[in-house]
Amino acid sequence: MHAGCYDAPFKELPSYRMRLEELCRLGFVSVGLAVDWDDLPSDQSSEDDAATGELLRANRAELRLHPDLGKLEQRARRAGEELLPYARRKVDPLIDWALRHRVLSICCDSIRADFEATVAVLRLLIDMTGGTQLRVGVENSQRGIINSADKMNEAVERVDDERMGLLVDVGHINTTITNGWIACDAPAEFLDGLRVPIWDTHIHNNDGRTDSHLTVRDPAGTLDMVTIVESLHRLGYRGPLNMECAPKEERPSRTALAARLVEDREYLEGLISRVGSV
Repeated sequence: MHAGCYDAPFKELPSYRMRLEELCRLGFVSVGLAVDWDDLPSDQSSEDDAATGELLRANRAELRLHPDLGKLEQRARRAGEELLPYARRKVDPLIDWALRHRVLSICCDSIRADFEATVAVLRLLIDMTGGTQLRVGVENSQRGIINSADKMNEAVERVDDERMGLLVDVGHINTTITNGWIACDAPAEFLDGLRVPIWDTHIHNNDGRTDSHLTVRDPAGTLDMVTIVESLHRLGYRGPLNMECAPKEERPSRTALAARLVEDREYLEGLISRVGSV
């Protein structure tokens, strides 16, 4: 495992390139971009697109994308279109961009209230990327249908492809358990219930009541990061611990948050090293 970061701390920056540049400047090798359906990475100017490619090459960065299928489904309904043809048209340029920039995975938020539609779109993504190494994943939601280990396993197994897996959001695990939305007593129990591949993670903290996206070591957080890393290691996970931290109440300055992220990356790297040596 290794520590990385999604662009959540820098969403106020007006372009994918600028957010990626900030992550690389802070020394993150594993980087992730949340996809906005109104402004896809493939919509960038040719200058920004070239700069994105150069950033990835110069920093030897591995890139992952994170679109929201729930928002895609809402757009299809507003347009009065069937979901799968609409999704195919909207996803096609994103996939082309991902393959051109050697993106490792596209892991998606689910359509929270519709398991079947989520599986159908995930299967579409697998079909559209056939013959490539691009991985597809689904994230555990909080109150949506795919919010337990069993439903995560089922979603992946229903798609039935070796490139289909999971994005595990540990903050969502904490709120889902604390609020009693699933029958599970602890994050370690949740993680131990996973039996399908994990491609990516969202690592952040919260107090269990709300998903406040606290930084990893925020004292208000109730997640035990040692247990999280140990559990992922026990599962055989060797991918990134990608932080998705953007505190919603404290709202530190970008400079202060960036410094905290670098410190948390060093903390996670040390924790990964200790867990791996046991």
